[in-house]
Amino acid sequence: MFLIFGLLVGGIFAIFTYSSAGFRQAIAQQGLSGELEAVQRRLTYDFRASHYHTVAIVPRTKTLEDGTDVSRTAFSFTTLSDWYDPDRFHPTGQPRWDRQLVYYPTTQESGRLIRQLIDATGLNVPRPYPALSTNISELPNSNSDVLQTTTLSENVLSLEVAQDDSRQLLDITLRLRTRGGQEAGSMRKIDETREAVFSLDALNTYPRL
Repeated sequence: MFLIFGLLVGGIFAIFTYSSAGFRQAIAQQGLSGELEAVQRRLTYDFRASHYHTVAIVPRTKTLEDGTDVSRTAFSFTTLSDWYDPDRFHPTGQPRWDRQLVYYPTTQESGRLIRQLIDATGLNVPRPYPALSTNISELPNSNSDVLQTTTLSENVLSLEVAQDDSRQLLDITLRLRTRGGQEAGSMRKIDETREAVFSLDALNTYPRL
């Protein structure tokens, strides 16, 4: 009788453990998917108002603990301080560009995705940010001319950025990872990884192809 009862309790406990691990795994997956969607929305919104030919890219590589090399590319593009201020536009209707938006992942094992708004007063004409390669510190608060800093994710595995000049699009591949979750039904530790591949279109590009 006691043996049967013990087996019953053990079985219930095993089911509960499996369910709990599965639930935690599902939550981790949903969390990463939500982060990816939020980053994609933010980037799409920012870049739509920009100009394709103002993109600057600094390729960077991070070697992970397991020896794998992953991309941690930094990039930037222009924007405007106030889209509702008539003085921020030329008589032709073109924006008097005066800000740069910088996106870059830090190079820790789990990188942080940093978004910084940079003061570029006097820029006026659309051109790439010349100081990008020297203004992407691992300590974002130490960067120069920063007006605003936001951390969009703390789970960056890799970020790849490429320009498609034939279509005037910016192609993004972003992978996020959480470390050491428990696999449902076992004690094995696993990583959860999610990837988003998307293209960005800058609607203020002129002339259009």
